[in-house]
Amino acid sequence: MRSLGAIVTAVAFASLGLLLGAAPARAQLTPAGTTLRNIAMVSYQVADYERLTLTNEVALRVEPPDTRGRIAIARYAVAPGDVALRAAAGPTQCYSAAGIVTLEAPVLAGVGTLDPATPLPLAETDAVHAGDPLFVRVDDADQNLDGAVRDAVEVRVRARDTGDTEVLRLLETGPDTGVFVGYLPSRLGGSVPDNCTLELARDSSLDVSYADRRNPADTASATGLVDPFGVVFDSTSGEPLDGMRVRLLDPAGRPAVVFGDDGVSRYPAEMITGQPVTDAGGTTYRLPRGVYRFPLVASGSYRLVVEPAEGHVFPSGASIAELQRLPGAPYRLGEGSFGRAFVVAAPVITTVDVPLDPQGSALSLRKSASTEVAAVGDFVAYELVVENGGARAAIRNVTVADRLPPGVRYRRGSVRIDGQPGAEPAIGEDGEHLTFEIPVLGAGRSLRIRYVTELTVAVRGDELINTATATATGGVASNEARARVRVRNELFSDRSFIVGRVVAGGCEADPRSAPGVEGVAIYLEDGRYAVTDREGRYHFEGVTPGVHVVQADLASGAGDLRFAQCAATTRHAGRRHSQFVDLRAGALWRVDFRLEGPAPARRRDAVAAELVAGTA
Repeated sequence: MRSLGAIVTAVAFASLGLLLGAAPARAQLTPAGTTLRNIAMVSYQVADYERLTLTNEVALRVEPPDTRGRIAIARYAVAPGDVALRAAAGPTQCYSAAGIVTLEAPVLAGVGTLDPATPLPLAETDAVHAGDPLFVRVDDADQNLDGAVRDAVEVRVRARDTGDTEVLRLLETGPDTGVFVGYLPSRLGGSVPDNCTLELARDSSLDVSYADRRNPADTASATGLVDPFGVVFDSTSGEPLDGMRVRLLDPAGRPAVVFGDDGVSRYPAEMITGQPVTDAGGTTYRLPRGVYRFPLVASGSYRLVVEPAEGHVFPSGASIAELQRLPGAPYRLGEGSFGRAFVVAAPVITTVDVPLDPQGSALSLRKSASTEVAAVGDFVAYELVVENGGARAAIRNVTVADRLPPGVRYRRGSVRIDGQPGAEPAIGEDGEHLTFEIPVLGAGRSLRIRYVTELTVAVRGDELINTATATATGGVASNEARARVRVRNELFSDRSFIVGRVVAGGCEADPRSAPGVEGVAIYLEDGRYAVTDREGRYHFEGVTPGVHVVQADLASGAGDLRFAQCAATTRHAGRRHSQFVDLRAGALWRVDFRLEGPAPARRRDAVAAELVAGTA
């Protein structure tokens, strides 16, 4: 008789995807959520009989490796450039007092009802608007438990000031993504827990938090600001300041486009702290002391300008470290707090608090121009008033940095300090940066600096803005002072122009400063002509692009003067009293003629001298 175990054959049957001898890389391809089943079969022979026995089934479920979770607050991205994620945000569920409910589709002011089942354009944010739907995003790959379906995670949302807390159930954006997105409606005011609407308070914070169900140590949180206010405050006491005009400007310096809380009604781009504001829809906004607010704007770059009431100056010269030690700190300070450009990445402006220096504790600077309108070739006198508003101490080593607009040039020898001739300023290589040095400025004292400039043909645009600031030992800094001069439009359009002067003095004469010759007729080849004024100036406007001939008529009023025989150029074509001009569209070309002989009685320098003396 043969033994029972003489012939034994064992075979194990494994479900597809689990091969005991396979390489690890092959096993990693198995989707999360897959169940692997294993059964062994034993075949043996007793005497002449075949026997077959099956083992019990062993089932294994494939799970992803542990990952760290991340949570973020997001907003609906109206501007295409803001989009960081396109994802379905629903259906989102919420735990209410009556049980778990599926939230209705979110509604966004100015956009309408959103379809959460379709990919929505979303961007992460740290500032939200009460009344808009709040979007929440969680990234945690180990919560992708089943690669064939959309898994879910839970998050908690809490408003700090109202105490309202809601719990959401977020769905995966798609099978096997590990990214979960959902939304929650919000509104201003109230505090009703578990009603699946987040009640918020303005200028407060909200928190979102997430905990991994498989790993309690894996948690994540994020914080956002709700309709943040900005406060204008005293840089020495921290006190909020009313009566300060605050303006929001776009990159071109124009008033920004601002909307009210409804996202539709236009809201003023400037306001005064301490005074109510009404938008175009009739909503009136009453804000706390020293507070300003511009509710909603498009994403982009902006700049805040504060026009202080008497007794303060903007921008502050204090450092951020000094300001954060004041009562009322911490303040939310950045580039925008000091009049510089800042970026808004969401419709809600992240808070920008603005410090102002008391006038008695820092330098102040004022700047003005002698005229509001000027043209190329004109002289413009600028005046700077530097003041030490402190009643106790002198300010030492004051440096006034003055920047001229492009095309405007300083006239040497024109400086007057408190009416007396003063030292020449240091002039930058570009000719636009002037620096004046004041060794000591006594307590309660001011200094008046006056100088003259000339508008050259390099001037561009219809407005010239001159800026200046003052600094001193100890980190003392003034406000930025500005003077604005409009340029006459007839010299700056899409048409082409020819301008120039007829001057006396021969070949060595500088056409910009030499004595002008009055009454000389200047002709174009098409028959048009102009007669020089008492400064020898003339111009032609509306000249078509192309080659033109400009010719002077000496017999028309130059007396004993004659054309100077200077270095020959092809532009003159062998004739001293005519020149070729090759004009481009919109170009400005200068053509000057030099004469020699007895000089006219009146010199152009006399005009500049009048401005220097302040009599012009």
